[in-house]
Order: sequence, then structure tokens, then C-alpha cells
Amino acid sequence: IIWNKGSSVGVSTAWGSFASPSNPVLRDVHEYILIFSKGDFRLPGSNKKKAEDSVGNKYISNADFVEWTKSIWNFQSESSSRVGHPAPFPVDLPSRLILLYSYPGDIVLDPFMGSGTTCVAAKNL
Repeated sequence: IIWNKGSSVGVSTAWGSFASPSNPVLRDVHEYILIFSKGDFRLPGSNKKKAEDSVGNKYISNADFVEWTKSIWNFQSESSSRVGHPAPFPVDLPSRLILLYSYPGDIVLDPFMGSGTTCVAAKNL
């Protein structure tokens, strides 16, 4: 998945090479989100749940499922000064991932924690 941060990245220039072909530095306006699994996502002893099934009290609509399974997701980035972390991301990002890749009752583990956005997303679901 590619998270396109869009216009929230700012208008700063390619440092040290403005308007010069000497060595323009590309600005990161996206992040890669890598999804790994060992085997498949089926729950042992049960049928695979459909996207319309409940995840907690939330549902993934058909339209959301179609949109969320595209390889590019567009979210504005969060302000690092507002969150107090150098690399924050919006709560909608882990919320979408949790809804897509977990079953009701699953444990969500964020081993790096950061500013706690994943925890907030899981709690809200």
C-alpha cells in the first residue's frame, strides 16, 4: 500500500538544488505500508468472514471495501508539533488497516507504539 500524503507535505523545495540539475533531491510525499502474513487470514475452524460482516460495531461497506483494496490510499499527514511525535499518521490509517486485516476479537499489536495512534484506532473500533 502506498500512503499518499498529498498537499499536506508542504511546499518546501528540493534542498540544495533549487532550479538546478546539479543534484535535485526528491521530496517524500508518500510512505510505503507493507503487509506480511504467514499463510492466509482464515480463522481455524470457521468460514472466512465477508467484508460486510461486523468488526466490533463497525462495518465495511461494499464501496469502502472496493476503495480500500486499491494500492494507493490518500490521507493528509498529521502535524508533528500537534501530536508531539516526529512521524505521526492520521487515526484513519490504522483504523482502515485494522478493519481490513483483522477479525472481531483479534489482538492488535503495535510493537513500536510511537504516539499511540494505532492504540487509539483500535480502541475506537
